Amino acid sequence: MYLYLMDFAGGSITRSAHDIIQPGQADTGWNDMEISFYARTSSLAVQFVSIMAAASSAGAALYWDDIEVFAAPPSVDDAELTYGNTKVAVNNGSFDSNTSGWIYQIYGDGTGTGTITWAASQSGRSGVLSISQVAGEKIKISQYGTGMAQEFTPGKSVKLSAYVLTNAAAGQGGKYYLYGYSQLAGYTSTKKSFAAIIQPGAIGSSTWEEIKVGGIPVTPYSTLQVVAITPTGKAAQTHYVDDITVAMDKDPIYFWDSALFP
Repeated sequence: MYLYLMDFAGGSITRSAHDIIQPGQADTGWNDMEISFYARTSSLAVQFVSIMAAASSAGAALYWDDIEVFAAPPSVDDAELTYGNTKVAVNNGSFDSNTSGWIYQIYGDGTGTGTITWAASQSGRSGVLSISQVAGEKIKISQYGTGMAQEFTPGKSVKLSAYVLTNAAAGQGGKYYLYGYSQLAGYTSTKKSFAAIIQPGAIGSSTWEEIKVGGIPVTPYSTLQVVAITPTGKAAQTHYVDDITVAMDKDPIYFWDSALFP
């Protein structure tokens, strides 16, 4: 099951966020799906996708109810949230002096990760991760399990934030994801995930953009991940990543709680 929120500009999707329950992982009874999305335009679309797995029982059905959208000012500032939320430690999330603390892997069907280095400064920010790629290369940058300074707590709202930048010309920029995963024990499969996405070409050359998203973890087995992709047909470019941060509510409150949005 998928819940999407999407930004449009010129008839095309530029940014989006989604909450996904993986096949076979829905709990018995009703499942809450929630996502916080930080719109950049005034054109917003909401989409729900239900997929019945091939192995599902004959006559099985999926149901949706109480679909609601709430408009509210962004409450994230470098993921240091207000309303009593607390910043969660991330290992070397600011890339102050090196690239340690993260797992670097090819993402999906990428032809490679690209060349991973560290830059002392870039476009006004100091200590940043640098990834040089050609078209077709895709990288995922992850922390999970005991590699994280602190895992997410099931039922507590989590907000994720990261800064991304490309040196590509206007319209040639890459695609970016910021993920939070709720995995099963052993970290071999995913129960639920939430993510923010910047579509190819949406960000301009040498302009940092904060990519941010919020969701509700459902297991104590967490993965934090940033993905950078240079799609086929786009120019070779260098992606920069900085200040990957996490904040988590002290109490299990929902995004539309009246205490947050009176």
